[in-house]
Amino acid sequence: MNMENNQISRSCPEPSAPPASHITGGYKFCLSNLVQLEMLQGLVEQGASLRTTVRGFSMSPFVKDMDVLIISPPVKKIKVGDITAFRHPVNGRLTLHRLIRKTESGWLVRGDNCSRPDGIIQQQDILGVVVSARRDSKKIRMGITSGKKLIAWLSRFDLLPLIKKFRPFGSSLRSR
Repeated sequence: MNMENNQISRSCPEPSAPPASHITGGYKFCLSNLVQLEMLQGLVEQGASLRTTVRGFSMSPFVKDMDVLIISPPVKKIKVGDITAFRHPVNGRLTLHRLIRKTESGWLVRGDNCSRPDGIIQQQDILGVVVSARRDSKKIRMGITSGKKLIAWLSRFDLLPLIKKFRPFGSSLRSR
């Protein structure tokens, strides 16, 4: 999942649409992925969190396109199941995926809706952890605060796609 748009109001243009400027009508800030990467790095250095609207489908059904997330610096020990914001090991872009296994050389990460892991990322490439998520003004818990370790385990052993096939999570996610 790419973080394309830092949300000040409710919506921004599609990620594929070239922005006319970084500030659009209605007090919206629409920042490119690379600008948001630099901004998140700066916020982490200051110990601050980022509230952003995410774009993409790689974390569906637990995090969906246009969900609003709070990403905080990893002040606590990060754990398997956490959804983290990190610099992607191949393309260098800011990415949001789940930690599915700790290895000797780093963390194996994978999007919940991806067919394969991203690879190993280093601890220093993890910029933040998703601590809160909202969809349509309702708090999302499943996959964010509850059930995340189970989801990581299912993903690690390629069982998540099978489970999603038989049980459509999107219709049964608890929101409050």
